[in-house]
Amino acid sequence: MATMVGTQDHIGRAFNALLELELDSIEAYRAAVARFDSQTYIERFRTFLEEHEAHAGALEERISELAVEPASRADLKGTLAKGKVVIGSLLGDRAILLAMKANEEDTNTAYERFVKRMDIPSHLRRLAETFLEEERAHLAFIEAELDARGDRDEPRDEDDGDDALYSVY
Repeated sequence: MATMVGTQDHIGRAFNALLELELDSIEAYRAAVARFDSQTYIERFRTFLEEHEAHAGALEERISELAVEPASRADLKGTLAKGKVVIGSLLGDRAILLAMKANEEDTNTAYERFVKRMDIPSHLRRLAETFLEEERAHLAFIEAELDARGDRDEPRDEDDGDDALYSVY
């Protein structure tokens, strides 16, 4: 899903939209951690989850500086982000990775947009740039894992245990 985060007309609303996106990401990461078969993915995604939780906490602390009431929970986008992971889990780890890749692409886009704004106080820009680097690392890990599996966006031809879900009886 394409994100509009970072395009808001007021810096406080844009910053709050980043918080909402982080809350959405937390829901998606919790769903992924609970559904991965790979222990390696579980451990790595727990680390990513902790980073998103830290981002959300830091964003919430700074939103009050911008005279905006901070978001307190994930919104509809969070339900959709989590839903992609839950549905993907029916197809295995590869599908979860693909769902999380889409979520991370949105998060990266939002932070990239945000740091380019001209109306951001420098201390908030530095914070967002730090978070953007972490988000880029999340996306790079997911893309590397998909590349190692031999696919990024297309179903694998080899038997990966997903065939039963694609076949028609």
